[in-house]
Amino acid sequence: MTVLNLVPPPRRGANPTHERASVLKFIVTHPARLYAVLTALLALFAHYFPGLPGALILAVVAASLGAGEAVQRTEDAKTLRAGVGE
Repeated sequence: MTVLNLVPPPRRGANPTHERASVLKFIVTHPARLYAVLTALLALFAHYFPGLPGALILAVVAASLGAGEAVQRTEDAKTLRAGVGE
């Protein structure tokens, strides 16, 4: 890697499709963690940019609550599947 080229060369045998699949697998496996990080970033963004319109912040918060409900249902389904497998 040189100073001008900050992007490392592709690894030998690297498969971008496999890397995307692993990211999607992480999202499906850990939706609650991802939701927590995104919600924390939302709070930081709202704090450091106080000039944002209140309606925009409320709309994003409402969408975040809806996403939280979806994450909760996903986690509940995973818990039920784990309990059945006993």
